[in-house]
Amino acid sequence: MSSIRQRLLIGLAASSLCASLAHAGAVSLSGSFSRDDDVRLLSFRTGATGLVTIETFGYAGGTDATGQAVAAGGFDPVFALFGSDGSLLAYGDDGAARVDAVTGSASDAVLAITLAAGDYLVAISQFDNFAIGPDFAAGFLEAGNTTFTAAYGCAAGQFCDLSGADRSGNFSLSVSGATVPEPLTLALVGLALPGVWLGRRRASAR
Repeated sequence: MSSIRQRLLIGLAASSLCASLAHAGAVSLSGSFSRDDDVRLLSFRTGATGLVTIETFGYAGGTDATGQAVAAGGFDPVFALFGSDGSLLAYGDDGAARVDAVTGSASDAVLAITLAAGDYLVAISQFDNFAIGPDFAAGFLEAGNTTFTAAYGCAAGQFCDLSGADRSGNFSLSVSGATVPEPLTLALVGLALPGVWLGRRRASAR
């Protein structure tokens, strides 16, 4: 098993512990990266065609779609949305209005998109570790480059902001919409992890 595949599997296990459902129609995922090239995955299902909003909160902080308070200070996040067949549907990079008090930047990512009924996967990563496309199997741009943000010049040499500020590995990702009930099993067969399934995440109501 490749090191990249092992790290994704570890990430899936960690994500399973952190996914939560607090309000009908919203699901969130939070945690912490240990490397610049880490990726975490959140799966969800829409029961009917409708507007879905995907947003990160770890950079500037705030209250996520499930009502949980999120502290500021995390890395500059990006995310990619994939269909159940692994096809890359859209990216999320910046766009949120919340401004970080330290950097003065609004670097949390947000995407509002109309989706048909079905299963979907969101992959959150650090800028500029974008999904390569055209599908999940193609991987991510900075895979294997564990300290790629060191080029931005922060003291820690990891989780460096474009401004040169030190950030943490913390992230927070939410998916909201009237048709998004909870995190869901999504097969990764035929994607980057053949034969591996995302385990169903039991979310505890708050």
